Amino acid sequence: MKVNSINNYGAYSPSFQRKLREDEKPHCTKAIQDGLKTLDKNLGIILPTNCSPSEYSKDVGIGVPYSKSSEKMLFPFLQEWGFTKWQQEPSGLRKRTDASPYASNSSAYNTLIIDLEKLTTPEYGRILSRDTYESTVNNNPRRGQNKSDFTYAVNTNKTALDEAYQTFKYKSENLDDLESDERHGIETLTKDFKAFKQIHGREQEKNALYSILTDKYNNDYWPNWGLESYGCDTSDWDVDTDKNLFDSSSSYHEQKQKEARLSHLRTVHKDEIDSFLFSQMLAKKALDVGNQKLTEKGIKPIADIPVAFSDAEVWGNKHLFLKDLRMGCKEPWNNEPQRWGFFVLDPNKLFSSDNRTNQLGEAGKFLYDKYERVFEENKGGVRIDHIVGLIDPYVYTENGGREGRLYSEIYKGKNGHNCDRILKKIILPASKAAGLDESAIIAEDLGYMPGNSAQMLQDLKIGGITVTQWKNGDETWKAPKNNAAMIANHDTASAKERYPDKFERRKKFIELFASGAKNIQIFWTDLFGIKERYNQPGTTGDQNWSLRMTPDFNNDYHKKLQDYDAVNLPDVIWEANRLRNPNFSNENRELSESLKHWANVLKERE
Repeated sequence: MKVNSINNYGAYSPSFQRKLREDEKPHCTKAIQDGLKTLDKNLGIILPTNCSPSEYSKDVGIGVPYSKSSEKMLFPFLQEWGFTKWQQEPSGLRKRTDASPYASNSSAYNTLIIDLEKLTTPEYGRILSRDTYESTVNNNPRRGQNKSDFTYAVNTNKTALDEAYQTFKYKSENLDDLESDERHGIETLTKDFKAFKQIHGREQEKNALYSILTDKYNNDYWPNWGLESYGCDTSDWDVDTDKNLFDSSSSYHEQKQKEARLSHLRTVHKDEIDSFLFSQMLAKKALDVGNQKLTEKGIKPIADIPVAFSDAEVWGNKHLFLKDLRMGCKEPWNNEPQRWGFFVLDPNKLFSSDNRTNQLGEAGKFLYDKYERVFEENKGGVRIDHIVGLIDPYVYTENGGREGRLYSEIYKGKNGHNCDRILKKIILPASKAAGLDESAIIAEDLGYMPGNSAQMLQDLKIGGITVTQWKNGDETWKAPKNNAAMIANHDTASAKERYPDKFERRKKFIELFASGAKNIQIFWTDLFGIKERYNQPGTTGDQNWSLRMTPDFNNDYHKKLQDYDAVNLPDVIWEANRLRNPNFSNENRELSESLKHWANVLKERE
């Protein structure tokens, strides 16, 4: 491929872009869709849910992906520009002290996705007062800005949900005092709550207790519970028992002690546990209803799931994990490994001890259930962060006594001859059970892939990731068809930072759409021509994970088209088609003219 063959038609014309008229939008959308179909491409946006826009009068401090604002503003925008997939971030319950979605509890739902305004309506029995909701909006210190306020959002969200549960409890006990529409809302919530507890109660009770004990010990990492007592009420501490509350590998006496402790916690903290479960029910409901509405718009959600297990998951299932080894990352070109400290499932508990069967062991069932749930909830697929962790992860002992590849070196054969057993016997069947296939998996395979793991993924038809800012034009052109290709993601330099020259950046987007990969993804900041990084790896603080769309994001997009900061989709799709097929304009004259027309319309003066 010759990059220099890309046409720069119209790029030097001074212009101020106008927004499409309502009667023009369907025609422009059809041209984009037809252009993508000719390229045999799926177009997805990478948009963490907390980056979603809010109307100024509904801004609670962080993006709420399934709110009325999103349904009114964001969903139509994605439809208009041909996006059929939306890759989100890990959907776990956020830590109060860390805005990173990759540090969240993946076994619990993120309550920040709940649209608090809906809780003020009769449909939800008016379980949240209008005063509390409006106070949350009015006191938001970053209201209407391009940054979220994570700490404010987490604190006010919890306050609102605590009130919602207490109001629900009171109203459910006093139904006769309620108006008919409000009573119907409470009765529906009561039914939903009962069903949720029957299905998810056992799992979510563990998360509730972990949250309660985290507050009690003032530390969100269970191995550190009890190390300091400053500012804590130590009157009800039982550190050793609490650390091992659900560890089944203990003596009869210890088990009895834990049963007594669990009974005590359930009694003393019954209201807190139920409040936690209620908020989880609301989050699950928001996720299911929101994804359904999104899918009805022709946009399928893609989940992002870390290969690591959250602290709460490990604490609640300690007997399934190795006690001594931790997962990290070792690359041949770096002398020092990255010691992530992630716990690792016991290989001896993944599969049946009978090698003649393919039955799953207790840890295998635990892993299967986790992935089946996320596939079932996200019909666009699942991105698995650090896929090596499911193939042959680098592990080490914290005292430095042992290190190596888990399956090929330390536990030889425990994951199959080619270290593919977890993928073949757990991940792919979980995908199939949810009605999906291997094409629904995006394997984050960046960095070092040990042994034959890269070829293994291709043999299993599992797509990897092609980040084109690290590739030359020829490598992008030859990207594997089942890969997801993008210029940038949440961990890299933005397209504008990497390519300050707007014409070079335009060529890179044309290369992206002309790549061999079937799945094209655009990180949202690149679509809008934003230079600032969403996340700076290796750093912490409010500057990370906080960028978001403003209420005026649609106007911002059109204004930035004038300098080619924002991506002119009809333009790059037209050029990509011409690059893939030199006879495109002759063979597809009507489509070619349509794409050129809409590309130029977006360059017209208002």
